[in-house]
Amino acid sequence: MNKTLKIFLYLIYTVAITVFFLYHLFPSDEVKAHIQRSLGRLNPDYSVRIDRIRPTFPPGLHFNAVGLFHRNGLLLEVKKINITAKIFSLFRAQKTMSFQGSTYGGILDGVVHISKDRAAQRFQVDARISGVQIQDISVLQKMPVKPSSGVLEATVLLDTRPTREPLKTNLTISDAELKLPPTFFTPGSLSFRSIRLEMALDQKTVQVRKSLISGRQIDGQFSGSVLFRNPLDKSILNLTGTIQPHPQFLANLEKTLAVNIFPKRRVGEKGFPIRIYNTIEAPKFALRP
Repeated sequence: MNKTLKIFLYLIYTVAITVFFLYHLFPSDEVKAHIQRSLGRLNPDYSVRIDRIRPTFPPGLHFNAVGLFHRNGLLLEVKKINITAKIFSLFRAQKTMSFQGSTYGGILDGVVHISKDRAAQRFQVDARISGVQIQDISVLQKMPVKPSSGVLEATVLLDTRPTREPLKTNLTISDAELKLPPTFFTPGSLSFRSIRLEMALDQKTVQVRKSLISGRQIDGQFSGSVLFRNPLDKSILNLTGTIQPHPQFLANLEKTLAVNIFPKRRVGEKGFPIRIYNTIEAPKFALRP
């Protein structure tokens, strides 16, 4: 066996041993702790729990069973996610990584940019969500109005630079059905062709800048804010807008007391002015003159 072949075989052996120890001795717990500390510095109200992390090739990490929590209340579960570094960006001031994962029957993917200024590390995240089955999202099943079907599509922009809004999102829910508490109206549920929301998160408040609802029984539009509390169902609602019941929906209510909520003389092109307030667990409604 010539010297070149020996060197080549030794190189293969060395790479194989390195890969073996990289996968089997990878410091998963240390990486999880680092991620938790980083998120805590970004916002101490949020935490993350990860079942397992392992390295991948091309250079990156694979995460199993990731949960995002707000003050110990589960917000989001991701079954699995792969994060891959853009090789050439590792030698630049701004590092770039791409990610792709699966959550609630849908896909989560996007790009992360990481840079560092004199004060701290800065993150920019551009994410897309598609095909998510909202009835599988556990936090929504704890709300008084529970989804029994619906598909979520969304874009999310996260930017920790001080001159930018921390988080903005545009989302659309299609073919949704929401189950109502007995005290709402006589129908057991409401069906929607689409629900479109434009929102921004500033510290502990979600600003609902615009929402457009197209339903089979009612249409509407809203704006306002939601102030996060712990637990999440104690969060404070402050929304105003208009609601336009369809004629058949009103006709179905004629034999009930609920019909008095929507006097026909106030039905117009824009519908009824309405305010939604109190908490998520016990929302209250008021028609404004």
